[in-house]
Amino acid sequence: PDPPEEEEPPDEPPDEEEPPPGKDNGNGNGKDNDNGKDNGNGKK
Repeated sequence: PDPPEEEEPPDEPPDEEEPPPGKDNGNGNGKDNDNGKDNGNGKK
């Protein structure tokens, strides 16, 4: 039961580094789209 526990730690570091970049992109894109829609409606 010791070998399987050592394989989990190495898998956690890479997984934690991938979520941050993905989250940033999603937030940035979503915010940008919201602003653009608001501007278009106002101009109309």
